[in-house]
Amino acid sequence: MGILNKLVSFAVGIPSFTVLMVASVWMQQWGNTSPNSCKLAETFINDYFCFHSGSLDRLKVLPNICPQFTANLMTAIADNYFGVTKKEFLFPPKRLLNIIIFWISNHSSLCTAAQEKAAILPPGAIAMDAVTPIAGLLKWCVLAPIYKEDSAEYSRLHLALLNSILEIPRSSPPKAIYAQHLAYCINPILTYAGDLKTKQELKLNQILSESALQMSLDRFAQAIQVAYSMCSIYGHVDDFFNQLKQLPFNKSLNIVINTYKKE
Repeated sequence: MGILNKLVSFAVGIPSFTVLMVASVWMQQWGNTSPNSCKLAETFINDYFCFHSGSLDRLKVLPNICPQFTANLMTAIADNYFGVTKKEFLFPPKRLLNIIIFWISNHSSLCTAAQEKAAILPPGAIAMDAVTPIAGLLKWCVLAPIYKEDSAEYSRLHLALLNSILEIPRSSPPKAIYAQHLAYCINPILTYAGDLKTKQELKLNQILSESALQMSLDRFAQAIQVAYSMCSIYGHVDDFFNQLKQLPFNKSLNIVINTYKKE
């Protein structure tokens, strides 16, 4: 794995479409959020954002060279940060955040690139569906305010993702955003609201007007509304909207839930 990770990292720098395309298929077959794929993403981040502080020009053109690899890489990267099950939370380096914003802002269909073209596999092999990076990156934007990481970059990323969702081709059934991946944001928000009550001893009206909480809920509501209007959410959608009812009151989110209920 160490050699493979270094090979892929090296292929980004050359760049080598062939190696990156094979790596993209490999990640997809393992699962874009599998430990192996996340470790590959970690090596890439260390090589280009932690140990090397040079120009990012070479990385800016990565979507032009191999959009499928870039999309799968973003999915793995998104899973490496803002983890909701880890004791210690890791946040993406600002330079990484900026390059992802650049990628998505300048390539509106990049997030679904790995789904648009079937992976080339040996005869008899079953191609695994690609998980898009949309839900994982939205998690960053939604949770950033309550983790006090709400720099301007997260607002820009949120806008880029909303524009990207608007460009998703309609498909039947939908395949772009898995409902339970979107639901990852719910428990951290509930935990934060609970801490406001128990640790800060805020009253209900103070909790509901707390700025970080409301910004988080606003972003979540906007993303759900756009994704739902584009028919891009799949999975247990009814269960997902029922889970949303647990969240503290937010005007935008309430409208989204009621609209779904009516339809």
